[in-house]
Amino acid sequence: MKQFIRNLLCGAGIGVAIIVPGMSGGSIAVITRIYSDIIENISNLFKNFRKSFMFLLPVLIGLVAGLVIVYFPIKYALEYAPFPTVMLFAGLIVGTLPFQFKDGFHAGFKPQYVLSILIPAAIIVGIGFIPGMGSADLSAEMPTWQYFAVFGMGILAAAAFVVPGVSGSMMLFIFGYYSPILDLFIGAEGTVGHCILVLVILACGAIVGFFCVARLMKFFLDRFPRGSYWAITGFIVGSIATMFLIFPSSYPDVVYDLTQVSCGIALLLVGAVGGFLLTFYASRWKENPLLPAKKAKLEKMKSQTDAQEGNIQSVPAATDAEITKKKKHATHHAK
Repeated sequence: MKQFIRNLLCGAGIGVAIIVPGMSGGSIAVITRIYSDIIENISNLFKNFRKSFMFLLPVLIGLVAGLVIVYFPIKYALEYAPFPTVMLFAGLIVGTLPFQFKDGFHAGFKPQYVLSILIPAAIIVGIGFIPGMGSADLSAEMPTWQYFAVFGMGILAAAAFVVPGVSGSMMLFIFGYYSPILDLFIGAEGTVGHCILVLVILACGAIVGFFCVARLMKFFLDRFPRGSYWAITGFIVGSIATMFLIFPSSYPDVVYDLTQVSCGIALLLVGAVGGFLLTFYASRWKENPLLPAKKAKLEKMKSQTDAQEGNIQSVPAATDAEITKKKKHATHHAK
């Protein structure tokens, strides 16, 4: 039950992050120490369906609940106070970085891992320079090819979610599908039946993207755990800069007056403290390591400790045997 509630809350946090352009659901999964488990269970869903499904179910429920519950609050916050809202989410990510680097150094760091940080960070920042492509037509009169494009957007958004630091909503925004897809939830793009159809197509694409990219991420995490860990760190660091790169184009009418800037700085600090505390308590909720890199090192240390304890325990046994042998020898000579 405890794991169910924890997964539910983590899923809700992921759902909130999905709505905000530049905010990564995958980053929230890493922050809440559930990312590697999600990848593992998605990859093994058909091998061990019941176990994987029961793990992923509360995450999915929480994700949907997070989307539904915060949809209108986040929508209005981004509409009336976009700069402070984005600063709050940026602060949440900044607050988690100390734990991210701490776990990384604990798992192991080599000079070549610097490239594992810089290259992903540069890729994410580069995405932020891609200009928006306008707004897609998802109305009831949209052309037939647009249904296939929606399916492709589902794959892209899900793939972006699986890679921490990459924002699925940001990718949708770049290709002009972010606002039209949000409008589908309130029926602004046509009849209810049409909106549901388009959302189902989007969901089908997302499922395909989840499975394909999750298996790819599992391969990298298993084969190159430390390098993959630092690459994920690079994605997360780059996502902070990207949030502010796409902000002017996402909200061109923002007025940077004293009130907006002051509230933004205050919420940045609040978010940093909140992110720090969230990660701190998340590490207590779950004793398992953040990613396989740290897990592999801890398991190796444990095996070495067990071997040493085994050697220590074997010494008294050898000593007792030696003493018994000496006693028999002494008794034989006495006779």
